[in-house]
Amino acid sequence: RYLHKAVTINAKISNPNAVIDGLLSIAEVHLARGNARAAAEVLARTGPLADQQGDRYNLVRAKLLGADLAIAQGDPATAATEAREAATLAIEASLMTGAVHAQARLAVALATLGEREEALAAIDRVRALSARLDRVERAEHVFHAIGVALAACGDAAGARASLELAAREIQAKLDRLRTRELRDSFAAVPFNASILAATGQRG
Repeated sequence: RYLHKAVTINAKISNPNAVIDGLLSIAEVHLARGNARAAAEVLARTGPLADQQGDRYNLVRAKLLGADLAIAQGDPATAATEAREAATLAIEASLMTGAVHAQARLAVALATLGEREEALAAIDRVRALSARLDRVERAEHVFHAIGVALAACGDAAGARASLELAAREIQAKLDRLRTRELRDSFAAVPFNASILAATGQRG
């Protein structure tokens, strides 16, 4: 509800980049809740808007969400295309965190397609790009993606280690929240809850 209100307000004051940002956040929420159709409908509007505005940051976000959506819909070939486009755009715009996330999505897509060597090469690129940054925003999603890709490539131990790193990132964020209500709410986010449960942590 808050995100929809923010989009409406920003549209009224002619702030297109903020509108795009809000719409992408709405798409993320839909996808996190398993509503792929609603996410797809929002993305169909938002990607072209970001392109028209020359909003490279949000265009990369839209491509990343497109990759996530395609994976959720069982279409790894489209996910690979979206991830590659996100990676190219991110590098061109010097959005290195975006490039890290794009390569992580690409690794998942390639591993799902059975292209093991290419998937492992994408993981190597994730690590090389990450090493150039002080920190990677939303690193838990990167570690999770690497874990999914490694599992699909047959590396159970590597997948487990990456999942543990994702859980550690989530736990660190939980530890920074001051109230039990906030911690419980954050831990209950589907992505976070699944990682914590898979690694035997309660949050």
